[in-house]
Amino acid sequence: MKAFQNVLLMTLVLVFLSACEGEEGKSEKEHADVTVPEAVQSAFSASYATATDVEWGMEDADFEVDFLLDGVESSVVYDASGNVLVVESIVALSYLPPSVMEYVNANYANYSDLKAEMALKGIVTSYEIFLSHEGMAVELLFDQNGQFVEVAASEEDEDGANGEEADDDGESAEAGA
Repeated sequence: MKAFQNVLLMTLVLVFLSACEGEEGKSEKEHADVTVPEAVQSAFSASYATATDVEWGMEDADFEVDFLLDGVESSVVYDASGNVLVVESIVALSYLPPSVMEYVNANYANYSDLKAEMALKGIVTSYEIFLSHEGMAVELLFDQNGQFVEVAASEEDEDGANGEEADDDGESAEAGA
């Protein structure tokens, strides 16, 4: 099982992150002037020696690094001691547990621009689905078994918006109505 988790972790790292760029509503803040502790820099360099386009930022008090690994966008969050907190990766929809896509198809059939992200926190895997409809961006969270947890975010997407919020069954309702 440990070997599978290691392979899964490396697979995640190889396949990541375009959905995280430009996301609003998170506590992430990119800073060009982030001072990365030596322990964090060493941990990153030891694990991702061939990474390119490395950009450091902050996620609350932790250090997030976005980078390319073999041409694939990736992201890792470290604490100040260099311990990995989260590894996130964009994954193919076919990689998701079947129950995730069943839920999305049943409740968000009119939505498009589906992107799936797998997050590994310790040994716990979760899935985030990003989708949009009529200028509204929605982020759905699923547990490691593919069971729906919550709508993590529902906001206007970058293309401008119509002031709608999607509820957790995928229906749109006018904000303030």
